[in-house]
Amino acid sequence: WGESQPVLVAAHDIDAGAAMGPSDVRLEERPRSSTPQGALTELPDGQVLRSAVYEGEVLVGERLAPVGVHGLAATLPTGTRAVAIPVEPGLAPPLQVGDVVDVLVALAPESAGSGPPGFVLAPSVLVVDVGEHAVAVAVERDDAPRVAVALGRGAVTLALVGA
Repeated sequence: WGESQPVLVAAHDIDAGAAMGPSDVRLEERPRSSTPQGALTELPDGQVLRSAVYEGEVLVGERLAPVGVHGLAATLPTGTRAVAIPVEPGLAPPLQVGDVVDVLVALAPESAGSGPPGFVLAPSVLVVDVGEHAVAVAVERDDAPRVAVALGRGAVTLALVGA
């Protein structure tokens, strides 16, 4: 395998949005030829994970959120905003974090004007949190205000996107 180099690996499974500390990582020698680009050799203070990592996985800088960003905000893709969509049991498919959904809106005929009464408001957005009464989705920055207006004017629902 050739020359080796020291890299940080996860000492155990760590969830997205979690702050990392010294007990979460260990330094291991790995073959340089199989080490991912951007592999870390030391853990910056106060870093939070953008996405989950698993025990033994080499830590790379792109998996860390910017300094000062914590919790759910750390898991959002760059340029997106988390918007909570209220859900009622039986009116949305069962969802989990990581699913991709379309945000749909149905307007009353008087609100729709000459346009269609129902349409996709934000296509193929990432589910970032699932609660008992709402699902948070990561919408593009420019779509967030439109989703907020739609929540006040019509029925907004989520449609699970398949492969």
